[in-house]
Amino acid sequence: MKRVVLAIALIAPLSFAQERKRYDSVLATVNGAAITESEVDEFAQVLGPNAGPTDAIVRELVLTRLEADAAAAAGVKVPDDVLNDEMDRRAAALGGTEAYRKALIGFGRSAEQDREFVRKRLAARAWVDATVGLVPNSPLLRPELARSVRVSPEEVRAFFETNRATLQTARVRTVAYVVLHKGDFDRDAEALASARALRERVTPTCDLAATAAKAGIARCGTWTFRGDDTLGLRAEVVRAAWTLPVGEVAAPVDQGKTLLLLHVLSEEGGTTVAFEDVQDAIQRHLIGQKRASARAALDRDLLERATVHPADLFGATPAPPAPASKGVPEREAASAASDGG
Repeated sequence: MKRVVLAIALIAPLSFAQERKRYDSVLATVNGAAITESEVDEFAQVLGPNAGPTDAIVRELVLTRLEADAAAAAGVKVPDDVLNDEMDRRAAALGGTEAYRKALIGFGRSAEQDREFVRKRLAARAWVDATVGLVPNSPLLRPELARSVRVSPEEVRAFFETNRATLQTARVRTVAYVVLHKGDFDRDAEALASARALRERVTPTCDLAATAAKAGIARCGTWTFRGDDTLGLRAEVVRAAWTLPVGEVAAPVDQGKTLLLLHVLSEEGGTTVAFEDVQDAIQRHLIGQKRASARAALDRDLLERATVHPADLFGATPAPPAPASKGVPEREAASAASDGG
C-alpha cells in the first residue's frame, strides 16, 4: 500500500505539469510555433524583479525564437562548458538545485529538455554577437552593424566626464552606539548624567561600545552605514551618524524612553574614482548599449520575413530596446536571462 501511495505522490506533480501544458494558453505564434503562458511565467520567474510586463516578455520570446532559428540555420554551436556555466546560473536564479528540480516539473520539461531549451537561447545570443561584430573573424559578420557597436576612446572619455560626479565609491561609516533606558534609572536626569559620564570615558584606545561593555551596559555595538542605508533608524539618528566628525562622540540623543550615544569610528569611500579605474567598465557599458541597438536592427530584418500573431504584437515595426541608462555602468547580473537567455 505504501508503495502505491508513493507512486501516486511521484506521478501527481508530473500529471499536474502535463495538464498545465495541455491547456496552456497560447499568447503568440511565430512562424506557426507557439509562445505559451507557461513560457512567459518561466521567463518572469528566472528574471525576478527585472522581468517587466507580460507583453514585453512575449515580444522578447518571439525575437529569441527567431534568433535561435537563424542561429540553427547558420550552424552556430554552443560549447558544453559555456552551457554548463549557464545551467549553473539558471539553477541559482531559481533558488538552487532542489528548487530548480521542482521548477522543471512546473515547466513540464526534463532536465535534458531544459538543457536543450537553454542551448537554443544561448545560440540565439551567440548568433547576435557574431553578426554584430562581437565575435572576432566571424563569417556571419555584417560590417555595417560591426561599425555601429564600436566604441571609441573619445566616447569613453566623454562618458566619464559627463558622469564624473556620480562615478565615485560609496561612503561607508562604522558607528558605535549605546542605548540607555531611562526606566533603568530613578530619574531622567540621572539617566542623562550617566550618558554624559559614559561619553567622557571614551578614549582613542577604547571606543564607545567597548566602554559601555566594561560598564555592564548590554545594548551596545556597531552599525555600518553604506551609501543611503538607514538600517531602519530614525532620520535624526541617521543624520547624526553621517554628520558627526570621525572620532567624535555625539551628545546624548533623547528618543523618549531611551538615550542614544553615537561614536563614529571610521569612514571609507566617497572619493571620485580615476578614469583608468573605470574605463574598461564604461567601455563594456557603452558596447552593451550599442549592441542592443544593433540587435534591434537584426530583429527588424527577421520580423520582416516572419509570420507573427497577433499581427500588432510589435506594432508597425519591432519595438526598440528600452532606453539605456545614462548613469553609472552597473554589473550585468542577469544578462544571460534578459538578453535572449
